[in-house]
Amino acid sequence: MLICGLALLCLACSKMDEFKDLVGGKELIYAAKGDTIKVLPGADRLKLTWMIITDPNITKTVIYMNNRKDSVVIPVNRTAGLQKLEYLFDPLPEGNYNFELINYNSLGSPSVPQYITGRSYGEKYRATLLNRVLLNQEIQTNESVQLKWGKSDVQSCGVDLEYTNLENKLVKVRIAADAEQYNLPQYKKGSSYRYQTLFLPDSLCIDTFRTDWIERKPLFEKPMDKALFKAMSLPGDAPMVPGDNYRIENAWDGVWATQWGDYGNWRSLSSDLRSKTVPARATFDMGEAVQLSRYRINHYWQLENRMMKRYEIYGRADKPIDGDMAGWTKLYSFTRTDESQAAWLAGDNGSFDTALSKVRYIRVVCYENYLNETDMGFAEITFWKYY
Repeated sequence: MLICGLALLCLACSKMDEFKDLVGGKELIYAAKGDTIKVLPGADRLKLTWMIITDPNITKTVIYMNNRKDSVVIPVNRTAGLQKLEYLFDPLPEGNYNFELINYNSLGSPSVPQYITGRSYGEKYRATLLNRVLLNQEIQTNESVQLKWGKSDVQSCGVDLEYTNLENKLVKVRIAADAEQYNLPQYKKGSSYRYQTLFLPDSLCIDTFRTDWIERKPLFEKPMDKALFKAMSLPGDAPMVPGDNYRIENAWDGVWATQWGDYGNWRSLSSDLRSKTVPARATFDMGEAVQLSRYRINHYWQLENRMMKRYEIYGRADKPIDGDMAGWTKLYSFTRTDESQAAWLAGDNGSFDTALSKVRYIRVVCYENYLNETDMGFAEITFWKYY
């Protein structure tokens, strides 16, 4: 046993002597490795950060990349205590990278290598970015503009928006990624606003990526003054059922039933065609040429009789002189699909194309009612105009 122990001791001493020979007979003292290494990605660039905590003798850090084909030496002017170091690779083409960090001390001794991977982002990433969906823009009663947004992308950090206020000043706001709506107060009517969506592909990213600007112009609207409306009777227009309760003027008297089952209001527009297969037409003058934004028709009959199932609305700016359909522009086509009480109470609502030209004269054409005929009947028609 004693002989074996002596043999092992001699072997160990031999190995130690060999090691000392490799380092010139001096004891090798490894430099302390870096601590808390982080990769901070950016736009066609990337930053590395690391800490030196205890070793006071660190003189440099060498960063290798591309399997040691490239390297950079960062001199370290050591200060007392914890010291933060960083290096920015700029420019650095978009892609994934492997890094190896080694510290060296004043004796030239290295630290244990440390490895970390990272990525820089560029045009390929930018090409995948989409602006946040704007669901709706509504003019409020105080003439501010309310914006309603769709769900934000998980990498989005918000939306930058610019608009002009009533004092003709440019207002810049940042809308949070989790905001579902946002109001633009004191909005200057007739002006445009623009917005772009911001992205951070990583929580440590040093650059914010942006989509292209999108420009929008909200259109202010208000109900038309029905006091300006006047009935017209042109060749081909349908005659009305005799009596004051069925005149065309009843369609803009401001009165209609607001409860299901209520037939107390007998004032409505009701046509009385001889041929029940020819489409019924009613024409009237709105009193001014405007760009229409939307309409609503409230009915008298409740899913029966002359209540319209299928109809179209036409318009024109110049005064018609006969009953010909030439010169009229189709503004809206309606086919009833919802026959619920709630839909009846809400009325038929439709929005017109925002590129629609101004019109003054309106023609409603009915193709089918609940008698499977073509006579029309409704209680009220309302139009809104842009201004």
